[in-house]
Amino acid sequence: TNNDLGLNKWKVYDQTINYRFEMVKNYSYISKLKTLAEQNEIEFIEQETISWLDSEAILLRVIKKLDKTIQNSIYLFSEAHIPFTNKRADYILVKDNKILILEFSYAEKKYKNFQYEKKLNQVTKYKELFQNSLPKHIEIATFTFIINPEEMDENSNNKEIINLSSYINFFFKETQLQAKQYLDQYPFE
Repeated sequence: TNNDLGLNKWKVYDQTINYRFEMVKNYSYISKLKTLAEQNEIEFIEQETISWLDSEAILLRVIKKLDKTIQNSIYLFSEAHIPFTNKRADYILVKDNKILILEFSYAEKKYKNFQYEKKLNQVTKYKELFQNSLPKHIEIATFTFIINPEEMDENSNNKEIINLSSYINFFFKETQLQAKQYLDQYPFE
């Protein structure tokens, strides 16, 4: 579980992935993750472990902000295999006939816009791959989250966490509102 991994206290640091992995490589949760990866036939790449822990810690904070009815009714898949490909989405959330594909990435401030566009293109391709292999009545959406370092400001990801949790609540909300009513509820800034 997330508590077993200590993700409630996990912080994103503005250091190289290799440096960060060296700092935690002997922690028990690293061996737990390696075992889980092997059991699920996922290649364990040490450097990717840090990225996974970063995104998992952020997602835990997002889930805590979701409406309770949404929290209790969605399925979460990590490193979700995309049918008929060798691709994996960071996470997919599923409820009824809706799928939300989530992609996370860390980027230094000067490369943030470039990294966002790169991940946005990636998640858009994932959406298309899902659409090509699932029935047409399945609604698919995406969200790209660029993670900020937190060692100087532990709240540096809060705005985007709120945006993602609001979007998840919005996307999975059971309603029959018309498009105009949706737009009226969420004014453009």
